Amino acid sequence: MAQAAAHARRQAEWITVAWQGISLLVPEDWYPAALGTERASGYLRVQSADGYSVEVKWFQPRHTVDLEREVAKYRKTLERGARKRRREFEWRDKPKVPERESRPDKSRRFFAWRSEGQALGVIWYCRTCSRVILAQVVMPPDEESSVLASRILNAIEDHGEEGMERWAVYGLEVSVPAGWSLDKHQLMAGYTMLQFRRRDRVVRAERWALASVALKDVALRDFVHQKSRKFWKDFSIDVTEAPSGPHPAERFSGRTRKVWLRGVAAVRRLLRRPAADWLTAQAWHCDTENKIFAIHAIHPRGDLEVFEKALDSVTCH
Repeated sequence: MAQAAAHARRQAEWITVAWQGISLLVPEDWYPAALGTERASGYLRVQSADGYSVEVKWFQPRHTVDLEREVAKYRKTLERGARKRRREFEWRDKPKVPERESRPDKSRRFFAWRSEGQALGVIWYCRTCSRVILAQVVMPPDEESSVLASRILNAIEDHGEEGMERWAVYGLEVSVPAGWSLDKHQLMAGYTMLQFRRRDRVVRAERWALASVALKDVALRDFVHQKSRKFWKDFSIDVTEAPSGPHPAERFSGRTRKVWLRGVAAVRRLLRRPAADWLTAQAWHCDTENKIFAIHAIHPRGDLEVFEKALDSVTCH
């Protein structure tokens, strides 16, 4: 009965985990266990407490890729590991996949294996983002969860849309333009931060949990000032009126304190190559989720396009 209840729960509520262009839909009680920091080549694993996980490996091949060769290499790796542990190993080249979705820019090849655990997997080359993706859903050996596994595998996306790339982890979901790289991150239950950079421009997204406790004796404005003191130290920040939205919000903006950067920015404006000499931020309290969210951007003065897109993309509830 407990296993049946857990299985039903896994199929009821789903969340997005998105990292380095890879986007997954997983049951809400799953959590990230491994997050690669490179877009060109990396590994992502999201797992549950009861033995389920989805693993995604990706890389950008330098030459034409042979998917059958990649599958054969992976099979040999698994077989070698099973022999070392003196475990039986079974491989299936054409497994039953309850749910299949056609993808015009991908030729997908499914596989399955069984040993101490079992897995349904898939490999493909994406002609849009030029990456090879190898993904598998690993399950306990005695459970029949091929529907769950195929649903997760079919929902995997390997690049964004309309020039934007989605990031979603630990209750923080934001989109930034493709080509921006992850510069810094902090991932904790109570606090999540993702910072992105493109040359001298920066976008930072933050989420704090337990907002009712954090704001018990302090206003939102003062809370954000305190938490952002280090990040804002090179800017003269003023509080401005935030545009109306679904939540009460505070907006902050200011010019760089660095005199040399002001001079550089003035020259580069004349050359139509503006420098990032301005900071804009907006923070709000989401009562529904009991969280505080903030988006910051270091940008050329007056150029709020990336900031506004990031702000609009945040899903708080």
